[in-house]
Amino acid sequence: MLSIKNGYRNIFEYANIPMWEQDISKALPFLSLLKKQGIKDVALFIQKNPEIALLIAKKIKAIDVNKAALKLFEASNKKEFFINRHKIIVNKSISAFQKNVVCLALGKMHIEDEVELWTLKGKKLEVIINLQVILREANKVRMIVSIVDVTQKKILETKLMQSQKLEAVGRLAGGLAHDFNNLLMVIMGYAEMLLEYNNMEHSIKEKLKHIKQCCNKATRLTNKLLSFSRMDNVQYKKIDINIIISELSIMINQLLRKNIKLELNLINLSLYCLIDQNMFE
Repeated sequence: MLSIKNGYRNIFEYANIPMWEQDISKALPFLSLLKKQGIKDVALFIQKNPEIALLIAKKIKAIDVNKAALKLFEASNKKEFFINRHKIIVNKSISAFQKNVVCLALGKMHIEDEVELWTLKGKKLEVIINLQVILREANKVRMIVSIVDVTQKKILETKLMQSQKLEAVGRLAGGLAHDFNNLLMVIMGYAEMLLEYNNMEHSIKEKLKHIKQCCNKATRLTNKLLSFSRMDNVQYKKIDINIIISELSIMINQLLRKNIKLELNLINLSLYCLIDQNMFE
């Protein structure tokens, strides 16, 4: 019998899964008192009353913790973990955690839930917590709490969702850019046709040239949208980056508040680079 018990302790101690064992026997009289007071759904009552959950938490005694749990929660030893165990459960998780403990105390044998925990050094963890009753006698209830860390999985899921949103925005931007380009082609075509007339007032001709210049700028803007949406191939050209920066500064100055001034200190030499202008901007 002793060898079996020692074998169990070794498995518990050196398992790769973070675990700790706890005794909730002292919480049983308190739970029985709540039932006697006519509270039918004790677990729900605990969840809605955080101060009651804190009282129950104080009555739960941690008996042992394995090495994997110490590593996960960044505790240097078991004593440090036991003393600071309350720090791993944040306010928004404690009611759900205590509800699960109460359900086990009132008869359930196993519960699995997803909660947010923290290490003793303040690192946030997203975990799946499993509570399994291993001893249930007249006035004793002991359980094993095991943890599956899904923090990295959650981070990857969030990044995937963000990339999917960007992809959707890119497709939308690409579609709009193509439609806008078609409109610009019509406007630019009519402007070029009108510029071919000789008997035209100089002021009108200058306005037509301005329309054409604006169309060229708008075309460059749509090309940027196409590059962003990855619907357009990158085109590398030998370009003087000083010219690009000077042109960009005009647009940036228009966006800045009046109390902010943009000053350029460009070298008095042409700096040619083989770049895609839209990507560079």
